[in-house]
Amino acid sequence: IADDAAHSIPSFQKDNIGDYDIEVTSWQKTENEDGNEIKYRKSGATSDKIRTVTFTHPLSHTMGPSSAKTKKVHRFQRFGSHGSCLEIRTNCYGIPAADCFYLEERWLFESKNTSSSNDNGDEEKEGGITMRCKLQIYYVKSTMFRGFIDKNTKAECKSWCEEYGKMLQKSLQSEAEPTPSAPSPSTTEQHLQNIQGVEKKYTLCGINISKEVLLSIILVLMLASTLLVGFCLFLHSKVKTLEEEMNAWRRGNIMLMQEMRDILVLLHHEAVGSRSILQNALSSSKLSLE
Repeated sequence: IADDAAHSIPSFQKDNIGDYDIEVTSWQKTENEDGNEIKYRKSGATSDKIRTVTFTHPLSHTMGPSSAKTKKVHRFQRFGSHGSCLEIRTNCYGIPAADCFYLEERWLFESKNTSSSNDNGDEEKEGGITMRCKLQIYYVKSTMFRGFIDKNTKAECKSWCEEYGKMLQKSLQSEAEPTPSAPSPSTTEQHLQNIQGVEKKYTLCGINISKEVLLSIILVLMLASTLLVGFCLFLHSKVKTLEEEMNAWRRGNIMLMQEMRDILVLLHHEAVGSRSILQNALSSSKLSLE
């Protein structure tokens, strides 16, 4: 937790988590001399300091941005010989619904002084500390991604604390019992290799997606294109049927018009014949009268 700690939280973030662009301010008192710049609730702590940590955290979700800007405000309180408390408020930026929530963590460090009897009946004291981590997600706005945020945030924080605890145990054991070991790649290189080997990301319309999601999208597009081709064939058959019906209707109309024309010609001939007969009849009647 100290600024110059050998196994500090920022170094753990860089070497084990893969965070980058890490900037850490030095610890300062929670209240300045005027008491106006920094305001925190008062407590019975013998020491009360804060600092700010900003960094970029890589994301491994199948969809969405590949990283997120993050800001953590650390508040460290010491309560004499009883223990210490580290409160962390986290705000994320550049991800969906980032303005709808923030995180609060509380790390409790308590001294562990227990005594036990050995085989000879002598009392032996065992020292050490216990570390407990608590997490609370606060929502300042309603969001449809609440279930997704709860699930992923809790899982990632749990994994983070477990890895941090393992790192502390390993560091304490190595300091207590130093043993030579063969040279190996740095933890940072191993972590970057793990990140690169876990899953290859693809970019579609500016969104990073995994190989499985890309294959799913291609499959959906192929299915949609198949349905579109089938629909076009169906429309083509319907249009062809309508054309055949229109042609049949047109031929029927042409035959009907021809029949009507024949009827009109026949009527015309009959009218001309009737007129001739009438004129002949009138002429014969006029001759008889003379």
